[in-house]
Amino acid sequence: MKNKKKEVTIEDIPDMLRSLISEHMNISKDKIGDNAHLIKDLGMNTLHSVQINIDLEDILGFEIPDSDMEKLYTFKQSVEYLQKRMEAKK
Repeated sequence: MKNKKKEVTIEDIPDMLRSLISEHMNISKDKIGDNAHLIKDLGMNTLHSVQINIDLEDILGFEIPDSDMEKLYTFKQSVEYLQKRMEAKK
């Protein structure tokens, strides 16, 4: 995920997010299910969240407010949020 200038489509978001989480945490992509609770199931902490959020903003090209990120608990919720933001950006 070092090439952050790569064009990301709405369909790419689930795999891109799995890759990004896997890159920042000691967890394999295939262990991140749709209903995985990011904090509880994956053991994500605040530092992970901040790093992933910064990378997401860089990759996707829009700011993600902390207040929005704090409301996203599962992988599926995060994907749906990012897809809606990508759609609105068009």
